[in-house]
Amino acid sequence: MRILLLCNQGMSTSALVRNMYKYVDENVTIEAHAITNYEDVIGNFDVVLLGPQIRYKIDEVGKVAAEHGIKAALIDPMAYGMLDGQKVVDQAYKLVSNK
Repeated sequence: MRILLLCNQGMSTSALVRNMYKYVDENVTIEAHAITNYEDVIGNFDVVLLGPQIRYKIDEVGKVAAEHGIKAALIDPMAYGMLDGQKVVDQAYKLVSNK
């Protein structure tokens, strides 16, 4: 599975990405990117999750994601704030399994 995390600059999610890697196997790829270039990379992923600070972009990103046959969702603000990698990984797996 390939998980894309989007935030303002692509950097604020780096700690979350590190925590997420604790709960996945070697076949999972997780990357963080800035919202400004998401259209260039979204097709390379199975699911896209947006940081709470860019929640206003969910409709736009959701539409582009749907064009690529993937789902988009907001990361739970509490999980994001606490850098709860397990909860975010679980959210990604649930989205992919409900395709």
